[in-house]
Amino acid sequence: MKSLLILQDALTEYRRPVLDELAKYYSVTVMHANKDGRAISGNYAEFIIPQMRVGPFYLQNIASIYKARQQFDAVISMFDLRWPAYILPFIGKRHAKWILWGIVTGK
Repeated sequence: MKSLLILQDALTEYRRPVLDELAKYYSVTVMHANKDGRAISGNYAEFIIPQMRVGPFYLQNIASIYKARQQFDAVISMFDLRWPAYILPFIGKRHAKWILWGIVTGK
């Protein structure tokens, strides 16, 4: 089974059913900065990476994301320059397919 890592700032309730559906076809792991705890569903793995806000930026441990990305076939991360830990580990040599997503309007 192909493995999929999703890097997200927050894991909201409305995304959980989508992740459950993805988990039927892929081994899904979600890394995010929520402090609310783990997922109720057992269909996908969930890891919380603490973040610290510095001005407009949200900083996280880049080394943990760099190490994690090497274990997956594909990585989906949000494209938000305020979260450099979700972009910097992918500059240079890539081990996984990398998909950036975002919305046109936002903060």
